[in-house]
Amino acid sequence: MRQRDLPTLIMGALDILLAGPGRTLRIVGPGDLDQTMVALLTPEQPLRQEMLDYSGQVVVISLTLAILATLAL
Repeated sequence: MRQRDLPTLIMGALDILLAGPGRTLRIVGPGDLDQTMVALLTPEQPLRQEMLDYSGQVVVISLTLAILATLAL
């Protein structure tokens, strides 16, 4: 996911949310020294769990606001 355009970012997030457990995330970026690259391998599950928790919080807040707006009318 080296591209940073909106459709690619959305598809990457959906890929993480819909994928099953056991996948590994590879992060590559420039290092501190000249001409060096750093690679990091980490399990994808903790990121997926945090994304699901955040999504749940957004749904609860959205429903709360919708109910409050309905009651105010």
